Amino acid sequence: MKVCLKDKKDKIRINSMISTLVKSNFIVRMFESIEDSQEMLYYITVELTEEDLESKAEQLEYKVKLLDSDLKFKYIIASKEIYEPLRSKDINEIYFELIKKVIPLDDLKKEGKIIKDYQYVHDLNEQSDIL
Repeated sequence: MKVCLKDKKDKIRINSMISTLVKSNFIVRMFESIEDSQEMLYYITVELTEEDLESKAEQLEYKVKLLDSDLKFKYIIASKEIYEPLRSKDINEIYFELIKKVIPLDDLKKEGKIIKDYQYVHDLNEQSDIL
């Protein structure tokens, strides 16, 4: 997520968002943007541990591709050996589904005050490409 800090009120709202994400078991990182801008821009990245990700996939009844097949079925941790590993696309979809349950990303983006943009990052090494 690309966020903007204009005043103390924005800082409080962003801290509240981060606190909400942490309470949802996300590992949250915040980086200052190097963009030349009048605004104070930051990037926030999130991730879950593998165990939390698998648990959330099961809770969301996320469909995952089976090994040696094109079929997708609801993820069940007890049978995880029958599924292909979660792909970055799957991981990002799970993240966004979870985040949107606790933070109104689309509404905040439309408002344009705090959240300027958000996007999938398939690899934390890609951060250097967007920062």
